[in-house]
Amino acid sequence: LLKRGAVSEAALDQLPGAAEVFLLPEDKASVLIYPIFVHQQVQGMIMLEDGWRKRSWTDFEQNLLQLLAAIIANACEKKLYQAEILASRDNLQSFFNSVDDLFYICRLNGEILLTNEAVLRKTGYSAAELEKMNLIELHPADKREQALENLQLMLTGEIAYCPLEIEDRGGRRFPVENRIWVGLWDNQPCIFGVSKDLRKEQEALQWFTRVFEHNPLPMAISREQIILRVNAAYLAKLGYVREELIGRSCLEAGLLADPEEF
Repeated sequence: LLKRGAVSEAALDQLPGAAEVFLLPEDKASVLIYPIFVHQQVQGMIMLEDGWRKRSWTDFEQNLLQLLAAIIANACEKKLYQAEILASRDNLQSFFNSVDDLFYICRLNGEILLTNEAVLRKTGYSAAELEKMNLIELHPADKREQALENLQLMLTGEIAYCPLEIEDRGGRRFPVENRIWVGLWDNQPCIFGVSKDLRKEQEALQWFTRVFEHNPLPMAISREQIILRVNAAYLAKLGYVREELIGRSCLEAGLLADPEEF
């Protein structure tokens, strides 16, 4: 009945057990009920009751009850909406914190609004300190001018990423690949940023380089017959200097004893 609007004692009489629920003495009570709709569903009701006499309800009383129901419904919807926003942000923060890359949300001028735990853990800054910082300040002082220029180029789409390293709170630098994109946060334009920590990749590359360079066997790396890299043993064995080989094919470098057979 409430889904259809206001309900009076006449309608309640049609419901089994209503008299016991609302304590209606026979022929001595008047009841007016308005539903409270929250998200288009009946979530409660507000009621006027006169337990001493049968009477009709004035327009003022009906309008007052309807207004009170609307005020309560509005307050409930606002509270639920706020709870949904908080839950959504909690979910987003949980997602951010599950990623090992460094995530930032900043104003268009670079002021940091929010970061994930990876930023705190890898830079050593506290959340309160980061909230007072600009994204550019995470780069070493001697790199900030270049970082600002790269930020502008990324915003205009002229470059895809910025390779400048980040400096932690203790002054230690580590390599990252920075990417950004523009979006909305709290209905305001903002910058979403992610910095991929390249320390593991750099360590693997250094390990490979050491193995490659110091291997006693002559080794070369080529792509589509163009020599990209040779090790010291390769140069010593063949008597070339590096500049004579890099960027050239085996044929161009004169490495082939019989080019036709090759």
